[in-house]
Amino acid sequence: MNKTGNSDTIVGLDLGNCSLNHLDFALNLTESLNVIDISQNPLVDLSQEIFRGLSGLWYIAVPLNLSCPGGNDTWGNVTKTSSALICQDQNSACGTTGNLTLLCPESSMCAPDGPGYTKCVCAPGFTGYKCLREGPFPMLMFFGILGVVTIMLSLFLWSTQRRKVKSQ
Repeated sequence: MNKTGNSDTIVGLDLGNCSLNHLDFALNLTESLNVIDISQNPLVDLSQEIFRGLSGLWYIAVPLNLSCPGGNDTWGNVTKTSSALICQDQNSACGTTGNLTLLCPESSMCAPDGPGYTKCVCAPGFTGYKCLREGPFPMLMFFGILGVVTIMLSLFLWSTQRRKVKSQ
């Protein structure tokens, strides 16, 4: 556990020898997680989707019958011990040959998003859908229009529904 400010951040998770048959999405793993041990469990299949977003993961121990998340090529150092397969030093999938990172728009860049995953992040100064809008998000205009429309709709409904109220 790592203490940052007033909050605690979990950086390691030891689920070794816990008789787990499967890993559930309810674990809600955070990107601050660096170390996971799920070795010595009767896991048959390991969903890769659980590890999406774990870009800070640099060590994971999995049962011997499984491969490293994202494939063994995703890791810089893969070691087989008597009880686990140790995957260390996660490689970035950005810029590797045969990867679909070329699908990022022109005003964005590739960023790692967990073992074997990538995501497109807007370059500085760009926002919006496919990072096509240059400059910061127009918050004043957005919330100004939203406020005006809300007030006008409220006044309209108040005036049209007012006749249904009985006066005493």
